[in-house]
Amino acid sequence: MNSEKSLSGISDQPTKTLWLRHIVMASPEGTELGGGIGTVSNLISTILKKQDPSITLTVINTRGSQWNRLWPINFLVGFSKLFLCCLLNRPSVLHLHVSERFSFLRKVLLLLLGRTFRVPTILHHHGAELITSYRSGNGAMKFLVRSTVRMAALNLVLGEVHREFLAHDLGVDRDRIVVLHNATGDRRLARPDRTAYVSGRFRLLFLANLIPRKGVGELLSALALLRSRGTDVPVILAGGGRIDHYRRESAELGIADLCTFTGWVSGDGLSSLLESADTLVLPSFHEGLPMSILEALSAGVPVIATEVGSIPEVLNSGVDSLLLKPGDVPSLAQAIETLVKDHALRGALATAGRALFERKFTQEAYARDLMTVYGRVLEKPRSV
Repeated sequence: MNSEKSLSGISDQPTKTLWLRHIVMASPEGTELGGGIGTVSNLISTILKKQDPSITLTVINTRGSQWNRLWPINFLVGFSKLFLCCLLNRPSVLHLHVSERFSFLRKVLLLLLGRTFRVPTILHHHGAELITSYRSGNGAMKFLVRSTVRMAALNLVLGEVHREFLAHDLGVDRDRIVVLHNATGDRRLARPDRTAYVSGRFRLLFLANLIPRKGVGELLSALALLRSRGTDVPVILAGGGRIDHYRRESAELGIADLCTFTGWVSGDGLSSLLESADTLVLPSFHEGLPMSILEALSAGVPVIATEVGSIPEVLNSGVDSLLLKPGDVPSLAQAIETLVKDHALRGALATAGRALFERKFTQEAYARDLMTVYGRVLEKPRSV
């Protein structure tokens, strides 16, 4: 899906830059943490500085780290910071990043505060489990989610599946829903040419939090299955989360020697991992549009992923990636083995993936679309 279609009906409208002087962005990860929302928040911060240095951006971390038990205190600090911003220097736009479940409780309070001061609010959705958590939730949670999304001046989503969900299930007006795919920096790398499989030489990269939703257990099981067939495939698991749990699981499966756990990696460390990787693997059960996949496309690293979230909207299995059903360990093992042994296919996927990145996921394209979105919000009445 191209950028113009994603921003259907608004891509030719000018941005009212005279009004765009102060943006408050609330993110559960701020711009410092390495998760997907934090990465997008940092991307937006970088873009705004390049786009117009006169724009003031205030970033509010509404949670802290994912497992931080002090998040209520962090939220109260962030709420107070937003109140002072609205009182002393009313923002042009309030940009709220939201995931699922209790993230909506935090964001509705910020949204109500913004409405009190008549600040147009964007709700930027990242929740990989938003649809499933909503449909399985109780009445109170459903009411909270519906009320929050309907109050926002504009809802940004990562793909068509979430656009349809907001419109059909949550009753949001379609003219208040815009698809804005994620983007990443250009990570074109001078990567080594590995023309054939040599035991211990081909390397998989898993780049995400180590949690069940990301399919970590299925990946380890697939590697154990491959070892039983005589093919050893090392993997680097770069991410936070349940590291000790999966380290023990890898030992129980007899593949501990194949698994390197690095913790979360960013910056130069991430570039180094991508340069040494032969394939990125992300066998998730639920996703939006993962940043790790875009980073792999940018770096020319072939991708194995699952047909979940917006992934199949932008990737074409067999052309620029290999896509599988989630939870299918034999198929995952087969896909890994195929790329281990088929150098030509790896090269073709890498080339097509890089071309896809250049067409759809560059920072420059994202900057144009984001400024168009801000222009759209600023054209609405200040009472929204």
